[in-house]
Amino acid sequence: MYNRGERDAYAGLGVQFEQSYLPELFITERDGAALDPPASVLLTEDGSCHLEMAELHALMAKEGFVKKPASQLRDEHAAQFAAFKRRVLAFYRAHAPAKLDDAAFAPKLDTILAEYAESTQEEDNLLVQLEQKYSAKEDKKEEL
Repeated sequence: MYNRGERDAYAGLGVQFEQSYLPELFITERDGAALDPPASVLLTEDGSCHLEMAELHALMAKEGFVKKPASQLRDEHAAQFAAFKRRVLAFYRAHAPAKLDDAAFAPKLDTILAEYAESTQEEDNLLVQLEQKYSAKEDKKEEL
């Protein structure tokens, strides 16, 4: 969801993943300027990194990246989470408005959103799951 994790700790970081037999992470730009050559890190087949976090941070420092202040990251994450929550609420308003009137649903939705905020899943994954769930329900209604 909203570029969580270590990569958003650095201002102006451009990242590109190359899928192949041996996937590779390329650090392609700093502050909008291309790194030539890009720094690269080989990944495992499942996309995990061979390096420890301390080694990745050392690579970032070597490439001239500066970590954002913690307060800035908190503010960015709060704004990104608020935007994500608005998207989810808009989905429910469009596809299941009665859910939003259900007093028991609000805490469930807050729990789901909090779990996504703490996970490594991207926010679009949740929206895709919701679309699949509600389109299947709409298809069943049409069959009747």
